[in-house]
Amino acid sequence: MDLDMIRKQIDIVDERLMNVYKERKELVKKVAEYKLANDLPILNEDREREVCEQLVQKFGEDMRRDIYSLYPVIMNISKLIQSRIKKTSIEALLQIDLNKTNGFSKSPKVAVQGVQGAYSMIATQEMFDNPEIFYYKSFDDVFKAVVEGEAEYGVMPIENSNAGSVNEVYDLLAKHKLYIAKAKLLKVRHCLMAKKGAKKEDIKKVYSHPQALYQCRKYLSEHNFEGISMTNTALAADYVSCQDSFDKAAIASQKTAKLYDLENLQENIQDEQHNYTRFIAITKENLVRNSANKISMVVALRHQQGALFQLLNIIASYGVNLTKLESRPIPGSNFEFMFYFDIEGNIKEKRIQELIIDIFAYSKRALYLGGYQEE
Repeated sequence: MDLDMIRKQIDIVDERLMNVYKERKELVKKVAEYKLANDLPILNEDREREVCEQLVQKFGEDMRRDIYSLYPVIMNISKLIQSRIKKTSIEALLQIDLNKTNGFSKSPKVAVQGVQGAYSMIATQEMFDNPEIFYYKSFDDVFKAVVEGEAEYGVMPIENSNAGSVNEVYDLLAKHKLYIAKAKLLKVRHCLMAKKGAKKEDIKKVYSHPQALYQCRKYLSEHNFEGISMTNTALAADYVSCQDSFDKAAIASQKTAKLYDLENLQENIQDEQHNYTRFIAITKENLVRNSANKISMVVALRHQQGALFQLLNIIASYGVNLTKLESRPIPGSNFEFMFYFDIEGNIKEKRIQELIIDIFAYSKRALYLGGYQEE
């Protein structure tokens, strides 16, 4: 047979497969109705293993890999079909009013980590109209300020295009019941700054946030500078401005140098010129906006083979673009992980609502972190 004839036969087999699958799907719906009527749980892990092993015994060991590749997907779809029988509404699941579209208030109170001149301050000024900014010592303090109502929003970095994620912020997102209201990609231009009168050849120690030091690691190495970590870039600039010696410098933004009366010894010292930091604004209210184009979630999956693959398969089945996937250990667990992920879309879209319902049904635990616009 030539290739076209073989493909025609495959098309015939595919049609038979889909007809049989449709028949199976109807039987699955009957199982769901029975479980719902008799208050039985949807998940039955023993049943999945039993089905796979029965098929292996019937069709032979040489089919084991095929069966264990194919049937977990089929069984997972079956579980989702059963969960959909309950007809959970997205409003009840997320405690959200889709008919209420929120706007951003003018001159909002915004909490940031660090001191005046931090990159978080710059991001806040670009994200909000005339914000009233309050400074806190730690990211945890920023979260608490929003939780306790001291600030309407909290702004902080969550990842950098070169240095990766700010893991502490991800952990705090899982800890506190807050939502992401908006996100901003900020172009980062690091500058080496010191007291006026200092020269670059005088510098021995350079202070900054660990992420900034990492982003300038080649520059520091080339000049034989010792990098010393501080909690914030602006705090590093403030520290250097208070020193009597000329052998200390800071890495921070150009605006920070002006604020602390420091002299820029060199600009754009980051190793990669394509250097962006993603900032998020958190808030207590689960906001709905027509302009939102991204959704963030965190899930804990069952500790079993193929669990993450099945989650990704669910997302892919809706034709939704996954733009971020990050794993973090679950505190107090034995090598179990939560997965943070971002998808493109708006919570008002029907397919996005159905996807989120499926994700909640599939996951051991799921948390919706908000729908927002990323600028």
